[in-house]
Amino acid sequence: TRPERNTQDGLFTGVVNYDFIIDGVLNKRKFFEGFDTEIILYIDKHNEIPTDILVQLQDIADTVCIRNHTDGVSFNDYNYLRAISLASGDIICHCDQDTACFTSSLQFIYYLIEILDGYKFVSYPSVWSPKPVEDPSFGRRTWASTRFFLCKKETIDIAELTKCIQEPEYAYSKYGDSPRR
Repeated sequence: TRPERNTQDGLFTGVVNYDFIIDGVLNKRKFFEGFDTEIILYIDKHNEIPTDILVQLQDIADTVCIRNHTDGVSFNDYNYLRAISLASGDIICHCDQDTACFTSSLQFIYYLIEILDGYKFVSYPSVWSPKPVEDPSFGRRTWASTRFFLCKKETIDIAELTKCIQEPEYAYSKYGDSPRR
């Protein structure tokens, strides 16, 4: 809910418009049509949300959670965890507000779910997606986008992730350090 801006002025200063929030939720609902879904809309509120927009969002999402924006390095990390912790299903799919999902067949979604039997997550699956970052400083880690990901809820240890956010040195000592802290 940053101030509306209908022009793109450079990197990280793209278009912001309430229509994108509404259409973004409708896009995800359509993408998963045919599946038992629970749409949780977690809003990082910078500005007041007009009442008519809020009513529309409450009509199209199962849960609307609004959190007043707080500046801070790890605030968005907490947002991810809070939104995920609200989910009741076995499989979690997270999409950024400005990420659109399109498919010509439900088979693609079944395929993504199938992949979860061998991997912990599926991240940003598109032939047009950027390739994983080749950076030796990652060590054995692999770059993954949080703009879109799918995972089994059981793979997410919310208490452990919260501890890692609150105590970064604990995370680095347990999971390895990186120049890209």
